Amino acid sequence: MTLDNASTNDVLIKTLKSELLLQNFLVCDGEFFHVRCCAHILNLIVQEGLKAFGDSLDHIRESIKYVRGSKSRMMNFKQCVEKIRDIDAETALCIDAPTRCNSTLFYD
Repeated sequence: MTLDNASTNDVLIKTLKSELLLQNFLVCDGEFFHVRCCAHILNLIVQEGLKAFGDSLDHIRESIKYVRGSKSRMMNFKQCVEKIRDIDAETALCIDAPTRCNSTLFYD
């Protein structure tokens, strides 16, 4: 069974594993019954690493929300972007999901 690291899941697994062991339904005495979700663990690691940027990411997120907050600000932003080379002006500004490490993108 693969679950995230919530403590409530630990209680569930302990109870379920005990019941299944009593009925002899688990191989290897249930040693491999509970596996932590690797994607969740990786996301926790990335989120901790992103803290190294301090408030920078929060400022970027707030700036994106501000620009997207009105059509005129968005149009002004696109005009500014068009003046700069090597930036894809067709890509819309998007807000990342802080709980999804693959939605925060960094480019060289």
